[in-house]
Amino acid sequence: MSNPYIVGMAVVGDRFYGREELINKVLASGRDGFCMMGNRRIGKTSFLRHLEFLIKGEYPNFISVYWDLQACQIEADLTEQLKDGLLDVEEQLEETGIDYEELEESEDLFDLMGRLKRGVIQRNKKLILLVDEAESLIDVGKVNRGLLGKLRAVMQDATFVRTILCAARHLSEVNQIELAGARFLDGFEPVLFVSSLTDADADALIAQSLTGGGLRFPDEMAADIKEKTHCHPYLIQSVCFYLYDHEMDLEKAYDYVMQQGMAEKAFADDFRYLAPVEKQILMQIYQAAGTTFGGIQGPVGLDAQTLSRLLGTLEACGYIKETGGGYYLANHFFTRWLQSNETRLREMPSVVSDEAILSFRFE
Repeated sequence: MSNPYIVGMAVVGDRFYGREELINKVLASGRDGFCMMGNRRIGKTSFLRHLEFLIKGEYPNFISVYWDLQACQIEADLTEQLKDGLLDVEEQLEETGIDYEELEESEDLFDLMGRLKRGVIQRNKKLILLVDEAESLIDVGKVNRGLLGKLRAVMQDATFVRTILCAARHLSEVNQIELAGARFLDGFEPVLFVSSLTDADADALIAQSLTGGGLRFPDEMAADIKEKTHCHPYLIQSVCFYLYDHEMDLEKAYDYVMQQGMAEKAFADDFRYLAPVEKQILMQIYQAAGTTFGGIQGPVGLDAQTLSRLLGTLEACGYIKETGGGYYLANHFFTRWLQSNETRLREMPSVVSDEAILSFRFE
């Protein structure tokens, strides 16, 4: 049997585990604007692709379109990428009675959106816009602030669309771009975090319980994997991938994961996506090998409310964990990365400002 653990690719269907609460929030609630943030390799693209899979099979009144904004800067980029997403669902559009060729011939993003709006409203449908790599909206806004404002208005037109943005944490910088009368993320808040899996979902992923093809570990071995990875799905998949194909002990598998280029780059990005004040907090915890609220507050000089908020976001994103009244780094692999790169951390400037990371509401 081929290796059931998937590393570096989106997973959907019976390869996808967890996220039920997030799925229910975006598909079953009355909200029509969502912003999901998470670290590298946490499963944001898989989440969107799995939503697409579920909608096609279980939600006949929805039409889902996956819109990848990676590297988009100008309107033509956005239009081309949206057409790519529409091409993926051409058959579903045609079955609904929406002419894909009519959509494809439009060269103007907002004319294209207008045609989509008329099509879905006439057929009593709702467009579910699954927007990946949404941090590219920062570049869009820097090039053309007016375009960003118009795009926000269309994405929040609840008469025909529900928009789900997925992005790295530095999407918060989009709020620093001045728009007429609003911040971009107004209407997409509170922000939801794509974070670690629950213990039960991590167990299911390790066992590949939906397919029955996974490894069978002693309880203490599975517990060690969950503790070391902090139930991070990419890290779990990576560890199990090596264990499935090679006879090795856990520590050797952990070493193999650390040697992956993808893991190295992901951790470097995770560190750059910390605001300066968050780096201060993280390094206080790291250098003390765990500390208390008071042990952090004194050195960083923050009021209790602001520090509580920042600790909350760091915990939600899987950087730290609170245990027994103390704060510790949550992830064995990220801790190892910090140890290996401690001398050059100052050469990794933040791409997120303190103002931006404090500018949004989160759940």
